[in-house]
Amino acid sequence: ATHTAAAHLLALQGWTSTTQLASQNDESTATAATLVLKLLDHLVRDQIVPATTQTLQNVTPPSEIEQAWWDWKVRLTHPTFGLSSFFITQNGAAKGGIRWGPTLTKLLESAQDNNDDDDITITVSLAFCFAMLLRWLTPVASSSSSSSTSTPGVYRGWLVSSSSSDQYAETVTYADGLGYNLDQGWYEFKCDCSIVVDPGGDTQQLAEALEQLA
Repeated sequence: ATHTAAAHLLALQGWTSTTQLASQNDESTATAATLVLKLLDHLVRDQIVPATTQTLQNVTPPSEIEQAWWDWKVRLTHPTFGLSSFFITQNGAAKGGIRWGPTLTKLLESAQDNNDDDDITITVSLAFCFAMLLRWLTPVASSSSSSSTSTPGVYRGWLVSSSSSDQYAETVTYADGLGYNLDQGWYEFKCDCSIVVDPGGDTQQLAEALEQLA
């Protein structure tokens, strides 16, 4: 769950590797990395721990869940343990459903069962993660000639920023049939998730629905 959140946020900013979370060479990069890690800390503490504790009652204590995150955080911020942020974003819609969906569902169920428990609630950390994922899955406007791809189910999105030190002009392939170009500020993504768009049960591709709202 934390990896999915970190990867989409880094990729949208044009950060190509998780090693940049350990960078201290540039003050602005270091500040941004601190904010990313703070988001992940809040996501674990305020959302994942309460939801998992409710799911695994009397099985896994909160301290073990938190320790698992701290162990992973050490790897995530190690200067030589780098993973491609763009590569991790593959199947983002599915990962959001699999990794964040159960957490959201459990928090909502628990809040209904424990109306007096202020610790069980949806916080801005999880809301931001879902908003960020939807932003990643939003194609550029169809009126732009650069929005089209030759592969069905593959869309082109636009980066929030491409000002990382790894910036270069050529298009980079980060997964099968998917690429990005930091200089031009775009990336490609797959999305085959359908959603119900009206009471009659009509469905639409999620990416296409998001494009209409953008």
